[in-house]
Amino acid sequence: MTDRLIWITLLVKLGVVASVASILARVVTFRRLFFAERRTARQTIALLAFFLVPLTLGVWVRFWVPNFFAADISFATVVLLGLLLGPRWAMLGGVVLSLPAVYHREYLALPFNMALALASGMRVGSMARVGVIK
Repeated sequence: MTDRLIWITLLVKLGVVASVASILARVVTFRRLFFAERRTARQTIALLAFFLVPLTLGVWVRFWVPNFFAADISFATVVLLGLLLGPRWAMLGGVVLSLPAVYHREYLALPFNMALALASGMRVGSMARVGVIK
């Protein structure tokens, strides 16, 4: 990949993240679920659905359009899910995000996303034990 293609991919990826964030920020249900101090399992699944539906579609787009890597932001999404929701829910989100990739024979996407979710979720747990966060 040339330098120009890398820059264009990063700018498009930034645009994808910004558009998904602006769409989600306008939905009242998402804001209520996102800012809740305590969530039930049903509320956490609903919050995961808000994140995963548009981003899983982005992973599918990556396979339809050749040389379009900017739609797939699953790496950053799994890290954020681990930091926001903890390792169990982030691992579930990583599995959902990697299903299109596994379907298209990218078999290492599933264990990579799960390991990433576990690592980012465990980081939050260790920070809570030390007293950095509540």
